[in-house]
Amino acid sequence: MVKINQAAKPALPEGWQCRTSKRRKGQTRGRVDKLYIAPNGTQYRSLRAVNEYLSGLAEQPKTAPVV
Repeated sequence: MVKINQAAKPALPEGWQCRTSKRRKGQTRGRVDKLYIAPNGTQYRSLRAVNEYLSGLAEQPKTAPVV
């Protein structure tokens, strides 16, 4: 079962989603996996990857340089 967690902690930027799914089989059954989804559809399996993406995004210029 996959759920979309709108109240993800820590809070994600607007437009991001956190999907959770519970493992049903194997030795790790019962464990919950989180999948972070960016507004553009890119998926990240860890909050660390999301933070790296967001910090890299903040460093990039928003407009293309004029040549």
